[in-house]
Amino acid sequence: MSSGSTMRRVSLRNIAAHKVRLFLTVLAVVLGTAFVSGSMMFTNALSSTFDEVISDQLDGVDVVVSTNSDATIAGVPVGTLEELRAHESVENVNINGNQSIVLATEDGKAIQTGAGSASLSIFYGPNEVVGMPLELVDGNTPEGTEEVLINQLAAEEYGLGVGDELLVVDSGGRYNVTITGTTQLDSDTSGTAISLAMTEDAYSERYLDGETVPGVIVSGTEDTEPQELVNILAPELGPDYTVETGEALVEEVTGQIRSALSFVQYFLVAFGLIALLVGTFIIANTFSMIVAQRLREFALLRALGVSRKQLTQSVVFEAVVVGIIGSALGVLGGMGLVWVISAVLGSFGMPMGSSLGLTPSAVIVALVLGTIVTVVSAWAPARRAGQVKPVEAMRSIESTTVRSMLGRTITGGVILALGIILAIAGAAMADAETAVRSIMVGFGALFVIVGTFFFSPALSIPIVGGLGRILGAPFGSVGRLAATNSRRNPRRTATTAFALTLGIALVTAIGMLSATMKEAVSDLMEEQISADYVLTGPNNGSITLPREAAAEVAKLDNVGAVSTIGANLVDVDGQSSFAGGPQSMSFTGDGNIGELIVAEDIEGTLDLTEPGFIASRDFAESV
Repeated sequence: MSSGSTMRRVSLRNIAAHKVRLFLTVLAVVLGTAFVSGSMMFTNALSSTFDEVISDQLDGVDVVVSTNSDATIAGVPVGTLEELRAHESVENVNINGNQSIVLATEDGKAIQTGAGSASLSIFYGPNEVVGMPLELVDGNTPEGTEEVLINQLAAEEYGLGVGDELLVVDSGGRYNVTITGTTQLDSDTSGTAISLAMTEDAYSERYLDGETVPGVIVSGTEDTEPQELVNILAPELGPDYTVETGEALVEEVTGQIRSALSFVQYFLVAFGLIALLVGTFIIANTFSMIVAQRLREFALLRALGVSRKQLTQSVVFEAVVVGIIGSALGVLGGMGLVWVISAVLGSFGMPMGSSLGLTPSAVIVALVLGTIVTVVSAWAPARRAGQVKPVEAMRSIESTTVRSMLGRTITGGVILALGIILAIAGAAMADAETAVRSIMVGFGALFVIVGTFFFSPALSIPIVGGLGRILGAPFGSVGRLAATNSRRNPRRTATTAFALTLGIALVTAIGMLSATMKEAVSDLMEEQISADYVLTGPNNGSITLPREAAAEVAKLDNVGAVSTIGANLVDVDGQSSFAGGPQSMSFTGDGNIGELIVAEDIEGTLDLTEPGFIASRDFAESV
């Protein structure tokens, strides 16, 4: 039998003999890898959910037509819509319209959709629909502007049915509708969201101007492929239009979603890496204690002919086994985290679909990362195990002294001082670029952490001695023994405490950063807006306020000034206020905004009671 297999057996027996102590090491790996793998699986599941939603919405859609950013018109003209419907290569054309709304029962009680939303779109029958058809489950198709269909899931969730009346509130005001039927899709992940639908004529009368529509989706004839239809329609429609296949639009939108979610993944994975970083100290400390307890065993093995390399490799092998076990459990823990989050989101009306986001990358990254972190953390104790001499190691007396820590203490002090200087300098350089200041503060924080780690054993001697006498006094001899044992090995005490110190420091720093950013935003708003209240529409402002809202608010006795704020696409003398074409520009419908916002160095007036506009000084000088 080879010496390698013998040492592996010794390592496995040692793992079995130290199950309780190694449990902490496994737990440290599990917590870190669970967060890493869970973060990756969660973002994968979230991305998959969005992919399913977008794919379902555009399933069966051959071509999507919309105006591009350079177009001189907003929306597709009704004439163009009719031309598309009469085209020989086109089977059906649907208006791509969707209106955010707020709903209430007929007695005026608002329907709370929680995390869901309420919207109204157009219903097309099975012979005229483009894409996935709505299946009529119960009732009849709607007619006119006061009849709608409702999705079956929402009807069951809110206790609604055929014949019930609803009050619809939108940007234009409010009106009543009657539910004539319920619908469902083959794949419905709407959760608590309410989806109403009315006929095209009714929707056009309610929400369109009769001249343009927001966009259209097209299905081609049986003998026309989607890309072939794009090649036919694009030249005919001209440069003002974007004409692309439904599949291409799905890839474009899902790509944008994945790109946006990548930031969430990086952010969450960072917390997992922080947990692993804190865990490295626990892992290193655990293996250090195990190695110290096994000095006689290592000495005996050396006396029997085991080489230094074999001893080191045996401890590393133990670390590999512990890392693999902890990482595997971490992956299972990550799956559990995603399942819990999915269940919680589902209870709030935001179902995530059936996928847990378990991908090979989520498993492999967690396994490799957890194992590497465990091995790296155990490397120093493993090297000490290999340096044991057959005779000298027969004594289990530790020889760490203050003098032996002199080099480490000096190094730690220098690094700590350098970190403090960099952090203070970066924070104080108000005129420097933000990137430079961020780099200085970042490196300063890193140096402070590293310097504290090296310097902490020397710092622990006076602190542990003083605290030990105070905290140990009520416990008598047991307290004195605990205090003495803590002072006996400053390195071990400092390493154990540093894991807790680093964890608390990071949590505190993140909490302070969050509070600071919140306060900064609050201060910025207070500096720019002097109004006492800001009134916005429902769904976080996605529904604009009705025009009469400002007049109604102004009638209140305790209201002194009211001004409306909105946005529109504008340019001045052919020059946009932003590069790349017309962009949204704030404007007021009526009133003196000088009474409601804070502005400095004003030339002219901020009173927009009469027609006119206000521009920043830089933009005014540029035009």
